[in-house]
Amino acid sequence: MDRTSSTVDATDSLFGGQVASAPHESRVRRTNEEIEGWLIERIATLSNMETQEVDRDRPFADFSMDSSVIITVTQELSRWLDEEISVTIFWELPTIRDLVRGLTAAAT
Repeated sequence: MDRTSSTVDATDSLFGGQVASAPHESRVRRTNEEIEGWLIERIATLSNMETQEVDRDRPFADFSMDSSVIITVTQELSRWLDEEISVTIFWELPTIRDLVRGLTAAAT
């Protein structure tokens, strides 16, 4: 898949993060749909909601996620993407749709 597609190449630098220690051959690629699905699943679980209830355009602040939860989710997302991600990303890109677009844009 080329770099103009809707995937995130997790060994690229996202928002100034450092490349995780993965060799070029073992790049983790996630599609927009995979990232969105992962975020919806985590938010639904943390907010005691069904995944169908999670609106992609609703601000993260509306999901009752305090700063400690945001830090945890950021760390989990970083591990899942195999990329360092700043915790401020949830404030800079305040919805699931915005965050997915931002992650994809940073990888292209």
